[in-house]
Amino acid sequence: MAVEADWWGHADHPWLSDIPRDRPRQIIWCAAKHQQFELVRKKIEHWSPTSVAASWVGAPRYQYTWPDKSTMSIITGETDWTTVQGFEPDLVLIDEMIPPNLWRELIKRRRGATRTKYAIAATQTQGLTWMYHEVYKPWKDFHEKLGLLDERSMCRAQRHRWDGAGLSDLPGIWCWPTGGHRDNATATRETWAFYLATTTGHAAERAVRLYGGFREFAGQPVFDPDQLELMRKFLREGRTGRVVEVRE
Repeated sequence: MAVEADWWGHADHPWLSDIPRDRPRQIIWCAAKHQQFELVRKKIEHWSPTSVAASWVGAPRYQYTWPDKSTMSIITGETDWTTVQGFEPDLVLIDEMIPPNLWRELIKRRRGATRTKYAIAATQTQGLTWMYHEVYKPWKDFHEKLGLLDERSMCRAQRHRWDGAGLSDLPGIWCWPTGGHRDNATATRETWAFYLATTTGHAAERAVRLYGGFREFAGQPVFDPDQLELMRKFLREGRTGRVVEVRE
């Protein structure tokens, strides 16, 4: 997403031809919290020219500026959704989960002549959230209607388009639901082995953290059933009792 931001900031995107070049572009980066953004800021700046990285202004603006006055402003999941009304950004980048009300307001920013693009990168450790119902499921249902019944075929096809009069030429949802550390360019055999060894929790959470995708967490046991079964042999006869309030 950092590379995407810089392509938009310089209007030199190698694959998109509809980026406006006759005016500065407005980019929004939405992080979980400002503290989270600060932790990844240097990694983001690594993909930007020195002049853009040096343009960073912290509180209260939280903003980068490109040579033609294009900007990238940082908002967070703690931002009141009513404060993002009234503007039309060109690009919205979302890093990890944000509250549904904020997402629904951001998606309404695509209006008029501004063909806002949205890019979301998030590990689905919170179960079937708005991202499942409003991004993944419409994409999946659309491809199933075309007869594509497995995610691998859906990912290769990427045929989703918005329905409705006058919208047939607009791109829809491009979704790549699976992937994990092993797919990163920085991954090594050792780091992947470390992830496999240290990622714990019940099966659904482990699958999401390691391989991506969406899983239902509601109703899942808090403790790993397999591990509980292994510990069964250590159970001993206990005692029953009651809670008594003690006042000093």
